[in-house]
This record gives sequence, C-alpha cells and structure tokens, in this order.
Amino acid sequence: MITDFRTLQHGDTIRDAGTLLLATSQHDFPVMHGDQVVGLLTRSALLRAMMSAGPEAYVAGAMDRNFRRFARGAPLTEALPLISPSGSCALVMEDDRLVGMLTSENLSEFILLRQATTAQAKTQ
Repeated sequence: MITDFRTLQHGDTIRDAGTLLLATSQHDFPVMHGDQVVGLLTRSALLRAMMSAGPEAYVAGAMDRNFRRFARGAPLTEALPLISPSGSCALVMEDDRLVGMLTSENLSEFILLRQATTAQAKTQ
C-alpha cells in the first residue's frame, strides 16, 4: 500500500484539489474531517466538478462517500479483483484510522516486484 500520500479537508475547494493534483503524482485524495475519513475524491470526480460546479465548489460536494476500504492486513486476493480491472483506489484502514491507499498501479508494481524476486531466487 501507499503510505506517503496527501489528503484534502472537506472544506477545501475544487481549486485546492486541482492544485494538489498538479503538485503531486497522486490521482485520488482521501477527504478528511479532522482525523476522520469522510470520502474519496478521484481525479475524474475532480474534473467533473471543475466543469460543472466550478473551482470554488467544495470537495465535499464532489467526493465519493461510499469509497472502497480494506482493513490493514486484508489478503491481497480480496483487493486484486476489485482494484485492478477498474483502475480504482481503495483506502486502507486500521480501525477508523487511515493508514494507506491501494491503487491499481501500486498493486501492479507489487506483483511485478514479487515476480522478479521469485525469479531471482530461483536462479540462485
């Protein structure tokens, strides 16, 4: 999972989210209200909100409140079918605390590294 990520606050604007999108390599942003996760703003939702509601609209109006979440330590077999084909993102939670993000790109990189490690171990 990705543990180095940025978040937005529910009172941030779409402009704030766009600035963060441009400043980072991140495409999806957990939306927080204090320490509590209240939603997930995807890049496509951000772009839709920018076109329909404008840059001064709040991210709370564009975020997905029914985002995918997994418990820390959940088996990869649970996440793989839900994340990989759709290119979506899920938040990794420990109790009610956000500890990471899981993206299709992150899962693909993990699988590639695992395969390379396994192949390298067989050659030794």
